[in-house]
Amino acid sequence: LEAGSGTSDLTVRELFTPALIAALLDLASTDCYLGEYLDFSLGRLVLASGGTITATDGPAVEETLRRVTPVLERFAHFAEQRRPGADAPIRGS
Repeated sequence: LEAGSGTSDLTVRELFTPALIAALLDLASTDCYLGEYLDFSLGRLVLASGGTITATDGPAVEETLRRVTPVLERFAHFAEQRRPGADAPIRGS
């Protein structure tokens, strides 16, 4: 896991809870397509690697979307709570 040098330790600890780290490790051990590089920025998850996704890769991509949804929901919830004007403290599993 990596965060930008300007990111506070507290922010990193609030986002990367033990449950989220476990979910990321679980994803890494599945047969879904995760690419060689993952980046979450501006509300988008980017999965990248060499090669091309073809029409026959559809089931693997669909499985990836199904499995990554809880992780993305955690990222989205965290981003919403960090938004200026949000009044609820960040708490999560």
